[in-house]
Amino acid sequence: MMLAVAFGTWWAAGRIDAWADAQERQSVTAGLDQEKDRLTTEQDSTAVWDEAVLRLEANDQPWIADNLVDWMSQYYGHDRVYVIAPDDHVVRAADQGQYAGQSVNPADQAVLAGLLAEFRARVALASTQQDGATASPVDRGLLDTVILGDGHLAYLSLRPVVLTSDADKPVTDDAFLHVSVKLVSADMLDEVGTRFGLDDLRVVARNGAPSTLPVLNNV
Repeated sequence: MMLAVAFGTWWAAGRIDAWADAQERQSVTAGLDQEKDRLTTEQDSTAVWDEAVLRLEANDQPWIADNLVDWMSQYYGHDRVYVIAPDDHVVRAADQGQYAGQSVNPADQAVLAGLLAEFRARVALASTQQDGATASPVDRGLLDTVILGDGHLAYLSLRPVVLTSDADKPVTDDAFLHVSVKLVSADMLDEVGTRFGLDDLRVVARNGAPSTLPVLNNV
């Protein structure tokens, strides 16, 4: 299945200007990219921090809640947030700003397991490189557009929790991982639409109609 953002107002009018269509597609693409890329910046505000590494190693749950998980979900509006230990167990989870135990939401399980496996494999490969190498974007995490187990379209970002002094170094396999899930929701699309003067943006199954913008290329 391919998903797309639909431009409902244009469909209703039954008229599409090709030039305007291209311009609006570019605007929506830019708006959605901004929403997606914001995740990594927001995560790194606390994931690249010496104290975060030390508190995770000490399993300081109140501090983890207030700085990495529950707070991150509530303050930035990340729908779900996890901290994953080096052995892949969940240190803490939050859903809609509230504590959600130490397990992965069923809707996220398959997608997150796949991205974790991919990230671990890339870290293992990077470990064979010369010591002192500068971290590549992949070494610093993964960011993807995914379809969750419940059918929702979402952005999922996985970032290592590292010392500030290690931010530009390849990630090692003993790093804790910070994971954020952000749904491509009606509220997000309304915000993007308002920013660019567009009405009635929504996620639909791609059906070949001209006023759709693909947001997921390979499912």
